[in-house]
Amino acid sequence: MLEPVSREELAGRHGAAGACRPATLQTGYCTRGRALSRCIALARRRQRGTDLWSHTCEYALRAVTHIAQRGGDGPVLARDIAAAMDIPRPYLQRVLRELVRRGVLTSARGIGGGFRLNRPPEKILLLDIMMPFDNVLARTACPFGNPRCGWENPCPVHDRWSRVVATYRSFLESTTLADLLRPQPALGRIPVPPPPPRPGGNRAGASPPERRE
Repeated sequence: MLEPVSREELAGRHGAAGACRPATLQTGYCTRGRALSRCIALARRRQRGTDLWSHTCEYALRAVTHIAQRGGDGPVLARDIAAAMDIPRPYLQRVLRELVRRGVLTSARGIGGGFRLNRPPEKILLLDIMMPFDNVLARTACPFGNPRCGWENPCPVHDRWSRVVATYRSFLESTTLADLLRPQPALGRIPVPPPPPRPGGNRAGASPPERRE
């Protein structure tokens, strides 16, 4: 979802965002023909290079999962998905149309129409759902914001971050829609390990040392 931007932000931050030159508030569009609010949102997302995925990807994932859960009931209407998932209907309709164009969903108009999966959940990857809207594999920028970060010019966490990136990519390329439909057991509380002993001190709860007279 595009973040709400006030008129003051449109006037004051659009040029600073570095996306392009601002136009007047009367037109509401930048010099590249984009709405100013969208232009600022794009610039903000570029600055947040380590976000896992965009709000549009989230909407697509939630919508496709809902359609899969309702698959036995036949095609699902966009208005029903919007109401169930609390997604703005005009925005959702654009997302659904793109998923149809990419072959993830199929649609039919008229009585009994709606949206349904174009192939079994086992054949739909998370990557298939997200890539039409956002190059999620590119959202692995250097946490230090170094555009030249690499094996020849690594940042302080490049080695560890590269392993995180590899795990993230594997997750997107191997997790299917069917995996999301399986019931997940409650995990309960995660045990918290005790704090490490202080240097030269005692652990919490330990008996104080005996005093020598």
